[in-house]
Amino acid sequence: MRLYRHLELSDRFVIFRMINAKSSSSEIATALGRDQTTVNREIRRNGGRFDYDPNRAQKLYQSRRPSTGVSDKFHEDILAHVKMKLKEGHSPDAISGRLNRQKAAKWHVSHQTIYNWIHSGWLGEPMQKFLLFGKRGYKKRGNPPETALNQAKKRVDEMPNWATDPRKFGNWEGDTVIGAKQKGAILTLVEKKSKYLTGGKLDVKTKLAWATLAKDSLADFDFNLLRSMVVDNGSEMNEFQSLEESLDIKIYFAYPGCPWQKPLIENSNRILRRFFPKGMELDLVTDAQVQLAFMTINRIPRKSLNYRTPYEVLFRRSEALGV
Repeated sequence: MRLYRHLELSDRFVIFRMINAKSSSSEIATALGRDQTTVNREIRRNGGRFDYDPNRAQKLYQSRRPSTGVSDKFHEDILAHVKMKLKEGHSPDAISGRLNRQKAAKWHVSHQTIYNWIHSGWLGEPMQKFLLFGKRGYKKRGNPPETALNQAKKRVDEMPNWATDPRKFGNWEGDTVIGAKQKGAILTLVEKKSKYLTGGKLDVKTKLAWATLAKDSLADFDFNLLRSMVVDNGSEMNEFQSLEESLDIKIYFAYPGCPWQKPLIENSNRILRRFFPKGMELDLVTDAQVQLAFMTINRIPRKSLNYRTPYEVLFRRSEALGV
């Protein structure tokens, strides 16, 4: 069992930024990888939501624990380690996960904290260029008006256990890949256990077009492969109720500005960008080209699948890979 680690100045800056973005205590706790009670206690003891200051909170903490033993050298070492790994091509998630996996590691830091260090300039030099994903950061948007449609949306924290169980087939994530200058779009859907990617070319980015193409893309799957789906809050998702009814699938919405709540589709979109890179206008791309890219991706062995392909895992088939 890992020993409890006290909040650090970097954690307090994350709390400060997320308070200003109107994030809830549970969202802050998730970003830090902490218990919600820890976050609530930190905010309450150091000025509350309307007067929280990370530097002042750190000084108060140090005054309460004069023998804490946390030195500037500690912070310099972990920042230097993160910078080195970013320059070697490691993602914030890989850096965080590796440190957390190594029981003897001197530090533990969440991937969200590393992103915040990057976007706040905490690392002392611009590091966004070393990121494959999340170069611009994510800003939490204001809460949408409480319409009947918004009230009908189910959020990710309402998902039942079967929808988050990694051993279960039939749980999906969905998104839209937009072309440069808003020209053209691709609907992407990924099954979470197998990492199988499907979807198609969107001729127009509307709620009706998205729902229709999603239905067509999933219509041939067995009912036991259609249990749940996590999507974001784009207006093209507003026909979700018709999609639920036609496919008998439960749809859940990630919170605005929280792409980590649907990480697999974000990563799948990044892989798809190898075929349709950022800066490419997608209006002239054909659906045949998109389907060829999906087929290629689905037939690449994955380490996370014990070197089976998404196609093999989803359809439980064995195929000759020609290697």
